[in-house]
Amino acid sequence: MTTSDGLVFQTNAETIIDVQSLIASLPDGAVFEGYKNADDTYNDITKAQFETALAEGMQRKIAAFAKRKVLSELVVAAKTKIEIDAITW
Repeated sequence: MTTSDGLVFQTNAETIIDVQSLIASLPDGAVFEGYKNADDTYNDITKAQFETALAEGMQRKIAAFAKRKVLSELVVAAKTKIEIDAITW
């Protein structure tokens, strides 16, 4: 996932826990030096940037769940192959 700050994070559970832990432990305005991002770059990342990454990741997850729910409902409601084929994934 690439954040609005241009930082690339993995979205696995380990990374989420790491980011949450960093947010909890870093004082406001602090910088974590040399964080290895998912694209194998090393960046100095502020607490605010970690908070942005976590918030944007959650927003994307919520949107994905909402889309999946709608698509599932469309599939269940479809009565023909033509109706299923018409669903835009």
